[in-house]
Amino acid sequence: VREDVTLEDVYIDLHTTEKLEKREKKEGDEATRWVGRDEEEPLPAFDAFLKTPKMVLLGDPGSGKSTFVRNLLAMQAQGKTLEGIPTDLLPVLVTLRDLIAHLGDLDCTKDSADRRDAQLVQVIEAQIVADLTQLYRTPEFEKGIQASFRSGRVLLAFDGLDEVPEHLREKVRLAVAAFQKAYALPRVIVTSRIRSYLGSAVQPGFTAFTLAPFTQEQARKFCQYWYDTQVRLGKIDVETANDSGTTTDVLDD
Repeated sequence: VREDVTLEDVYIDLHTTEKLEKREKKEGDEATRWVGRDEEEPLPAFDAFLKTPKMVLLGDPGSGKSTFVRNLLAMQAQGKTLEGIPTDLLPVLVTLRDLIAHLGDLDCTKDSADRRDAQLVQVIEAQIVADLTQLYRTPEFEKGIQASFRSGRVLLAFDGLDEVPEHLREKVRLAVAAFQKAYALPRVIVTSRIRSYLGSAVQPGFTAFTLAPFTQEQARKFCQYWYDTQVRLGKIDVETANDSGTTTDVLDD
């Protein structure tokens, strides 16, 4: 019997700062006209991902960047339909802070670009194999990982660029570019705090989206999901949950 709250229990859809304008079509007319800006709606982060093969997701601390990525990869692993995303893509997460020691040991100034790129690819490969082998506790999984990369059947996420020291972020940029070149991956997403994504850290060929702050409605939903889950797990009773729900009233202040 499950005793803990999972991401799936409390996950809420996130929005970006990009806007979607509602469209209105006249009957019998193929033309579509834009309506006023007061009719704009936020572009969901999930929709932004679906239409963006190479995506950078930016946000403030606690905005949900890592949570979004982990939920996305979990959905892919569970075989849930993601529009336009092939179901056979292997979901892979690289936590960029885990590369810090290895990137710091590399001196990219002494080698040719090809030699440098080969070393950077090797660093990422080794981290992925180590992470997934530890997760599945079977060395045999390494062959499947390598086959997936060679065939380009991977959904790859690089999480936490901001956790990499500033002097190493250019190496991260070079490493991400080298890995894409080596394996022609169809889907790559990078996450970072807004202030860390500038200068040599910017990923060429990627489209950046910024997560919008939580609305009051999103905050209420999260609280509701959390208390509902506590009730379902038998950790609190319904009356306690209902009483605790009034704490969300402070959001209106």
